[in-house]
Amino acid sequence: MKVKLLILVLVFTFFPKLNAQDLIIDGPRKHNITFIPQGYPYSNLSGYGNSGLYNNVANIGSMNPAAIFSFDKYEIGISYQFENKLSKSWVLDIPGERFNNSIPQSFGLIIPTESFRFGISLHQKYNRNLIWTDSFSFVTPHARNDEINKFIEPENGTMVNSVLGSASYEINNCEKSLSIAFGIRGGLSIVQSIEKRFNEEYSDYLYGSELALGTVLTIKNVNKQIYSLGLSYQFKSHTDKMIERKTDLNNIFDHSSFVPLIDRIKKIVKLPSRLNFDFFTKQNDKLSLLGGASIAIFDNTAHTEAKLLDIYGSIISSFNDVVKASIGVIYTETSFQQKNVFKLFNELDALFITMGTEINYSNFNLHLVLADSHIISGKFRKQTIFKTMLSYSF
Repeated sequence: MKVKLLILVLVFTFFPKLNAQDLIIDGPRKHNITFIPQGYPYSNLSGYGNSGLYNNVANIGSMNPAAIFSFDKYEIGISYQFENKLSKSWVLDIPGERFNNSIPQSFGLIIPTESFRFGISLHQKYNRNLIWTDSFSFVTPHARNDEINKFIEPENGTMVNSVLGSASYEINNCEKSLSIAFGIRGGLSIVQSIEKRFNEEYSDYLYGSELALGTVLTIKNVNKQIYSLGLSYQFKSHTDKMIERKTDLNNIFDHSSFVPLIDRIKKIVKLPSRLNFDFFTKQNDKLSLLGGASIAIFDNTAHTEAKLLDIYGSIISSFNDVVKASIGVIYTETSFQQKNVFKLFNELDALFITMGTEINYSNFNLHLVLADSHIISGKFRKQTIFKTMLSYSF
């Protein structure tokens, strides 16, 4: 990319008297703006660990849509998520980080009826900003002393926020010892793409749709033990938009002879399909176990197909009616169709240790969870994640 920009500057420098009004280059370039695996958060993280079945109302936009039937009261919740900046997150050791942390990670509202549960949710499905810290330096033969070096520090940030509606229905036997729930979730994806280059900042918006289906089987025995199995599937989605950028290099180099540059980019958002399997068991009032696996398939990550596998589990201990605590793990592995692509597959693998707590006070419910992978991880996955959520039941 450095070489390409340098060539462009040299062309504009040595041929400043071109008659064409605009010079169009690289048109249109295709650019998938949701290709960084670290940009997809562990959306089901809560004080219980990572689960699509047993969770806080704030996470209903990402959990198994059938599992919202477990909420039997009007509830509302919100969550925020924070992560450390990754000094190395992609090829060429490009740094990356979350941005716009003032925007909630998720929001959820449950409306129960006798036979159905309805949910309204907001969910941050992707968040990543790549920072090219190596500035590009330009020197032109016409430059004055104060123009010897011109620096450009590009950034590319993408955030995907989903506005969703959910519904769940449950069928059970007379004793309610065996039940099966079905759920559906769908809505709108709002993609914000931020781009900084040539000392200018651009913001573009794209829109797509989402659809997920799920089912949950629950068994309760006479000892009040609970066993639940869940299966859900998130359908892949695709949207794109043609963007045209016009850059006047005369504003950068204080000249009047450069030909304006027009760059045409086709921004593509390909959100992966995702298959989730979850289990939850409550052995007694003091001990619960949960776990599962998730596999996401990317149509176009780093210009090739990729699979993201997550395997997770945790133990939940209840000290009393007020406080619960959990400890668990999340193992993540990324594999590419072309195994030599950028030599990434080992650098994106990690084992996260999770620690969480739930605190109940009156009708309020507070979750705190910390996940860290610095002990066992590739260089692109040395992450520390902190998430907090607060909910209220009516």
